[in-house]
Amino acid sequence: MVTDSQNTIDKATGNRKRIAKNTIFLAIRQLVVMAIALFTSRIILEALGVVDYGVYNVVAGVTASFVFFSIALSMSTQRFLNFEMGRNNEDGVRRYFSLSLWSYIGLAFLVVLIGSFFGPWLVYDVLIIPETSQTAALWVYYSMLGCLAVTLIFSVYESMLIAHENMKIYAWISILEAAMKLIIAYAVMVVPNKLITYGLLMVAAMLLPKFVMVLYCYKKYPESHAERFWDRSMFKELMGFAGWNAYSGIVYIVNDQGLNVALNIYFGPVVNAARGVAQQVLTSVQNFNVSFFTAVRPQLVKSYAAKAYNETRNLLSFSTRISYYLIWVISLPIMLRADQVLGIWLTEVPGFAVVFVQWSVAYGLAGAFFNPSQALAQATGHLKRYSLFSINTYLLAFPIAVALISCGAPAWSVYPVLSVMRFASAFVGIRVLRPYIMISWGWMVRKMLWPIVPVTVLSFAASYLLEKVFGVTIWGLLGFTFSSVISTGIFVLLFGLNGSERNDVLEKIKRMIRKSKRI
Repeated sequence: MVTDSQNTIDKATGNRKRIAKNTIFLAIRQLVVMAIALFTSRIILEALGVVDYGVYNVVAGVTASFVFFSIALSMSTQRFLNFEMGRNNEDGVRRYFSLSLWSYIGLAFLVVLIGSFFGPWLVYDVLIIPETSQTAALWVYYSMLGCLAVTLIFSVYESMLIAHENMKIYAWISILEAAMKLIIAYAVMVVPNKLITYGLLMVAAMLLPKFVMVLYCYKKYPESHAERFWDRSMFKELMGFAGWNAYSGIVYIVNDQGLNVALNIYFGPVVNAARGVAQQVLTSVQNFNVSFFTAVRPQLVKSYAAKAYNETRNLLSFSTRISYYLIWVISLPIMLRADQVLGIWLTEVPGFAVVFVQWSVAYGLAGAFFNPSQALAQATGHLKRYSLFSINTYLLAFPIAVALISCGAPAWSVYPVLSVMRFASAFVGIRVLRPYIMISWGWMVRKMLWPIVPVTVLSFAASYLLEKVFGVTIWGLLGFTFSSVISTGIFVLLFGLNGSERNDVLEKIKRMIRKSKRI
């Protein structure tokens, strides 16, 4: 007779395998997207020049930052879709989808209306932009604002795709978008009015893959066929949840683009160009973590909805540690060889870019703890309480960082502040949510924090020594990176995983070896 504990173990193993499969799709997607994005950034920086690149980064960043608002709403819809799927309620899935779609159409209209009002004021009165680039900057602003509105509406379909854990199609659509951006980068090099043309073409690159996603969902999932539906209580529940979820997006915007504007005011567009480069690196690194969590989040919500709390706790511990390891294994070579990486990547390295990159990836490590706590809040539904404590803790980063640079601190000092407050907010959030999944401080230290310590210390020491061995050549960089990744992976396997997780990995390696021998 199969015991309940054996069923739990089998289910957890099955979930880990599903997560691993989806993570592989998303990791391949991210590798391709990252390679294209980094190469595209090099071409665009060369085509636009440092000043115009800095202008594009700060202006497009103001509007593009609201994409995080769209992501927050998408995650809200995804939460309710996954929750209904966990309860096997197909009718509930269809109703939440339709309600979300009509609600986001109304929100998109408001975003365009409000954003159009503030555009000229930001470009002409607030931001430090050369007069010759102001008209082009306004074109970029309005182009990205329109793109944001459509992205907001289509985020409902993205929620459906992720809720069904269809990561293969999600990966292909992302690769299509990245490929279009690369083509645009080459096109910009040979056209006049480069900044305006780039802004307009970027809209096309962002929107076309969204239309592909809508068509796929409409054909594949009958519950994505919007119907005329209204339920006041469901709308209140959805918007209440989305509102608090969006609040975390607003706080991110304040800390990210608010500080971008502050750096522009205190240091000018050249520093924005340096931060733009750092943000490209940070985004590429963080997206591996985002890809992993895109695969984990549906399982986390479904397990909580099914009241499988032990499975929820295991997923929380597993996802937190793996999130950290993913970012750490990529960040470590970049931190130790940032100057060489930027020298190879860019034809012209903006001032301050090296130190910005080093600190930005350190900030990314703090995000490895933040994402699991936020996903847990969405799973439990106690987002209001979580936001009042955790998100407001993170909000303190903005006034502290502005106070520092206004007192004469260097531009890079914003990153240590962001890192500390992001890390603090993650553990404040888990502290708030402890009663809902029944975890203690001791459990958090043993299961989430303690395994990370030896991995971090030993892998840093090993990589620091390895960095001295390999020369400052392209082959030396490749050799150092490969050695650093392998050594870090060994330390993760030895100290960073529990017994069942380690056995799963070793069994997977054995199967791969057996298959290779047959070939």
